[in-house]
Amino acid sequence: MEQFTGNMWWGYILLGLVSGIISGTLGVGAGIVLVPSMVFFFTLPQIVAQGVSLGVNHEINIDFALIAFIAIGGVAGALFGAQIADWVPGLILRRIFAILIIFAGIKMLLGR
Repeated sequence: MEQFTGNMWWGYILLGLVSGIISGTLGVGAGIVLVPSMVFFFTLPQIVAQGVSLGVNHEINIDFALIAFIAIGGVAGALFGAQIADWVPGLILRRIFAILIIFAGIKMLLGR
């Protein structure tokens, strides 16, 4: 990971702080901030940004049985998803991610 961190450790700390504040305030996953920020501001490859985002994602005050069940599917899904992400070009991954974010935003605007 040293190849991606370099002398930008302070930027990553700031990014973590901002994404934590947004995540805690709005109740959204930190990946909404982390992934695009790591790709555009830190020029990390899309697949690396997605992996880092998954690695720092956590929840508090959640039923541990629920976490265990989600983790079972999550581990299998993450392994399968990583294979897909390795096969799909970065530009396509960014576009899919952008479409999901737009869809979620529209649903939030139009939903109750």
